Amino acid sequence: MADVVVIGGGPAGLYGSRELARRGYKVILLEDHRDVGEKVLCTGIIGTPAFDEFPLPRQTILGVVRDTRAISKYGTAVCYRPPQPLAYIVDKRTFNLALASSAEEAGVELRSHSRAEDILVDDDGAHVVVRHSEGERYTLTAPVVLMACGVSYSLTSRLGLGRPRDFLHGAQAEVPYLWTSWTEILLDKEISADAFAWVVPMTNGWSRVGVMTGRDALASLHKLLDRVLPEWRHNPDVRMASKPIAQGLINRSYQDRVLVVGEAAGQVKGTTGGGIYFALLSAHYAVEAIDHAFARGSFSARTLARYERAWRAAMGEELWLGYVFRRLYARLRDEHVDALLALAAKNGLMDLIREKADFDWHRDLIVAMLKSRSVQKVLLTGLLGL
Repeated sequence: MADVVVIGGGPAGLYGSRELARRGYKVILLEDHRDVGEKVLCTGIIGTPAFDEFPLPRQTILGVVRDTRAISKYGTAVCYRPPQPLAYIVDKRTFNLALASSAEEAGVELRSHSRAEDILVDDDGAHVVVRHSEGERYTLTAPVVLMACGVSYSLTSRLGLGRPRDFLHGAQAEVPYLWTSWTEILLDKEISADAFAWVVPMTNGWSRVGVMTGRDALASLHKLLDRVLPEWRHNPDVRMASKPIAQGLINRSYQDRVLVVGEAAGQVKGTTGGGIYFALLSAHYAVEAIDHAFARGSFSARTLARYERAWRAAMGEELWLGYVFRRLYARLRDEHVDALLALAAKNGLMDLIREKADFDWHRDLIVAMLKSRSVQKVLLTGLLGL
């Protein structure tokens, strides 16, 4: 019934399906919700280079991230003012809907309220068992399936591809207040022992306030809002949501007739939990691999393995190092975090940050920071519990 069945209407699935349709393939995209913009939780920050690298909907931009500061529990701050914006802030709902519109214009058949319950693979194709919200159950068959189902791992587990090794939990509120012009990263172990909290001001007068942590993210978000904005509890316009965030990769992102992309493959920045850019990048490599498979007339795991080789060469080390660094950070206490920020504020390390900082690619900065003996001393003291 199709050349490719795509499971999931997030950025990876929408972008991948659109690019496949533009190459002439018949693509059916299955979306579990009523539309691709429903139940979206995302800070919506995308590095500015992504809008040049991929054809993304600029009309969904709500603001820019330029002036940024990281603040410890004790008030030590590192302020970074780059000459150009680091990232754009988008409305993720309209962003997804715009990608969906361009995918449908390219010829993608988008089926909403359609959940992929199982995938069976044999010599005749990949058979996707689909259940519509109204109860109808049917099977789609295609030579290859692209799985872009986000934080949902029942199918990858069933196919023997595994699950991410770890999860954090994110919670975010949109509040109709603007009390800072800075994008702030709050490094306070009382709010998040494992990661950080954030405040992202937008040009519409609202702010996105969120927390990523290993435990009850909503409780941590309530604590943060009570601290910085007590009046939030009396405002019915405050919108709040939470979701799990994958940390670490699944065992393998391919098998016979199946590729897995984006957060479904665990391709998420370990440092920040951001996934949009790497989702788009992984979808790009998946499209190239699928195109190659059709040209060869083979959809075996051996043929599709070129996808995993490509994305690992491009971002495998980045994802691994970010995950390890975030795990190291989780073992530090507030006094160690404060000492690291005090070091980062010094001219030598600040020059390094200016030289190496990149919104999406953190490897070079992490490696450079770890070579500093002062940083090594603080990390060793923290890791030893001293």
